[in-house]
Amino acid sequence: MNSPTDLRASERISIGHRVKVVPRGRTAALAFAVNISLGGMLLGAAAPPLPVGTSCEVAILVPGTKLGQAIKAMGTVVRSDAHGLAIRFAQALKPEVVQTVARIGGSWRNLPLIRAYADYFQVSQSEDRTDCEALLGVSNGTLRTVFLTTFSTCIPAAILPVWLYRAAIPAIPVWEKVLFSFVYGAVWLGIIQPTVDVLVLRMLRTRGAKAASI
Repeated sequence: MNSPTDLRASERISIGHRVKVVPRGRTAALAFAVNISLGGMLLGAAAPPLPVGTSCEVAILVPGTKLGQAIKAMGTVVRSDAHGLAIRFAQALKPEVVQTVARIGGSWRNLPLIRAYADYFQVSQSEDRTDCEALLGVSNGTLRTVFLTTFSTCIPAAILPVWLYRAAIPAIPVWEKVLFSFVYGAVWLGIIQPTVDVLVLRMLRTRGAKAASI
C-alpha cells in the first residue's frame, strides 16, 4: 500500500479534461483538471472555491465516453487559492486508470475554450438539451434564456454597422452582396453569438459556485 509520501511524490501528468465536482452538501460544479497523479489532482483557477478540508466526489469526464462512464473518485480539498483547487484522493487510483486518462489528456480538444465550445454545440444541437446541467453547469431554462437574450441582441448588433456605413459600401454585383450577407450572418451566428453564450454561461457557473460556497 502506498504511503501519503509516495502518493505526493507520484508523477503528475498534465491533462485538460472536464471534471464534475460534487462537494458534500453543496451544488455540483464543473471545472478543468490541470494535472493528475495516483494520489490526487489539481483543478484550474476557475474551479469552485471550496474550503480546505471539504469532502467531495470528482468525476473525470474522459472524452469519447458517456457521462455515466466517468472515472469517479472520492477526495478531500487540501489547497484552495488563486492558482486552483488541489484534491487528494481518499484511495489512490490504479496506475492503469491514470494512464488511460493521460493517454488522451494532451489533445487540443481538451483545452478549456475548445471543450467549452464542444459542450455548448453538443447540448444546443440535441432536441431535449441532453446533459445540459452536466456539460454546461446550468439548467435547460437558463440556457434557453441566455440563448434568446444573446440572439435578440446579436441581430441588431450585426445590422447596426451595416446600416450606419451603408453609404460607404461600394457598388458590387447582387450575387456578391448575397454571398457577403451569408458569410457575415454565419460569422455572427456561428462564432460571435456562441462565444458570448459560452462566456455568459461561464460567468453564471462561477457566480453560482461562489454563492454556494457562502
